[in-house]
Amino acid sequence: MVMEKAAELAEALVQSDEFVAYNAAREAVENDETASQLMRRYSDAEERLQLALSDPADLTAIEGIKQDLEELRMLIVDNAMLERLAETQGGFQFLMSKVNDVIGQRINPRRAESCDCAGGCDSCEGCH
Repeated sequence: MVMEKAAELAEALVQSDEFVAYNAAREAVENDETASQLMRRYSDAEERLQLALSDPADLTAIEGIKQDLEELRMLIVDNAMLERLAETQGGFQFLMSKVNDVIGQRINPRRAESCDCAGGCDSCEGCH
């Protein structure tokens, strides 16, 4: 029964407006050479930085990679498709957070009852 309900929840999530929008944005980025290339270049630069940080003796290389990352970040921020991807990803992550909150409330209802955060959860462990 639990696995059936999990499958139903997964199907509801896949059909949600948030997931549909995120998936469409992700596919648009994958199909756009400029956007996908920017993402690959950024990922490659992050990997290069991690490798360079493992040998901190070459500070010039580290600073150069950090500058590359910042330049790429600015290009990513200016790309409308990547901006849309980030927005829709945030929307879906928010939905998932709310789903997890509901599950948490059902599993541990006393946590929600004993909290006085009024639903903001900034001062607690996330009871709402």
